[in-house]
Amino acid sequence: DISCRMKAFPAPQFQWERDEIPISNSGRINNRSIKQISDYEYESTFTIWKVKSDSYGEYVCKATNNMGVGETIVKLVKKGKPESPSKLQAMETGANNMVVTWTENFNGGMNNTSFKLQWLEQGSA
Repeated sequence: DISCRMKAFPAPQFQWERDEIPISNSGRINNRSIKQISDYEYESTFTIWKVKSDSYGEYVCKATNNMGVGETIVKLVKKGKPESPSKLQAMETGANNMVVTWTENFNGGMNNTSFKLQWLEQGSA
């Protein structure tokens, strides 16, 4: 499933595009749905039943109501090697502990990507 969320009032109409061509319910792509998440947030989802090499790329999600148009780009990418996290920062340090944060980048297309943190004590080598 490919989905996007938009905040809008009144409720928007969603349209998905690929290469500036509207996506319709046909062939491998269908089952579009719109769900209200909260008072002003909506989610549009569609399904690609059989992902093939020509399925990968950028999809544009457009939400339109009488107040205007909003759009976002959703990228469908092949699974691959996860990218290393970036912006590693020590948020808190103590005598025997440290709290760190980082920015997660592309997770390889896997929802269960995990990271291992390794450290070396000062003065040991």
